[in-house]
Amino acid sequence: MKLEEGSIKIPTNGFQFVSHNLIDSRINNNTILSDIICLCGVGDIEIVGADYVASLIERFSTVVNGVQYIESSNVNKVSLEEEMFVNRMNIKELLEADWDDGMQEYKVTIKAKIFGIDTTFGWYYMSCKTCLKKLVLKNGVHTCDRCDKICDYPLLMYKIHIKVRDKSAETTFVLFNLVAEKLLDTSVKKILPTNNDEVPAVIQALCGKDFVYKLRLNHFNLKDGYENFTVSKIFVPDDILEQAHESKKREDLEDLEVEDMTVAGECRKRKFQIVDDEEEVDDDAKN
Repeated sequence: MKLEEGSIKIPTNGFQFVSHNLIDSRINNNTILSDIICLCGVGDIEIVGADYVASLIERFSTVVNGVQYIESSNVNKVSLEEEMFVNRMNIKELLEADWDDGMQEYKVTIKAKIFGIDTTFGWYYMSCKTCLKKLVLKNGVHTCDRCDKICDYPLLMYKIHIKVRDKSAETTFVLFNLVAEKLLDTSVKKILPTNNDEVPAVIQALCGKDFVYKLRLNHFNLKDGYENFTVSKIFVPDDILEQAHESKKREDLEDLEVEDMTVAGECRKRKFQIVDDEEEVDDDAKN
């Protein structure tokens, strides 16, 4: 029977693993309409703070035949070692960095230790399943202002404010759902406590740990001065790589000091400049 538009609301359910028997049991059941997605290819495993990608591949390898392996492309691909040190700076340099109107976004990396969880804004939020923006409660129902509609089945998304410090200063970073879910290897729904204001132990366990953070900076941070810096990626520090980077930085500083000494009577003020990681620059600009 054809239904008129808007006469009935059919909820949209997310992707989930189900058995063949469960699918078979839904035959002739008009209240549950199932759509099946078949896995046909597997790509590279991204090195993150979680192992669910490997688990997914292992699981499908036992139930699916003929899965194609998708070769990765090396075009414009940055190595892990390079990505961990893109525009590396400390927190003090981050807080003192100037905004350049000629760029819309900066990307930098910082190594810092988590020393606390800021619970002022909670650690998760309810989002619209369509646009993923935060829902507002109006007349007892969750509503999306952007989509201008009621959301019957809101999604639970991470938004964790972490307090971080290094030897130079301290500030606050924000872990949104994509980054936090990879780091914690679990969803909000699975760790949501009875008391929703309580921060779960798995999040508290982050305190005291060192990570390398790739930040995505915009006018909100550098022009307007807000310190809630958004983390776009997290790396586990590699001591050997960190030592090599520090050694290279010392060599560069020594070269700059020698250069300054050759300019007699000239007082040169050097200011820290952020360079976009996708921008081509010459060796002088890098120095």
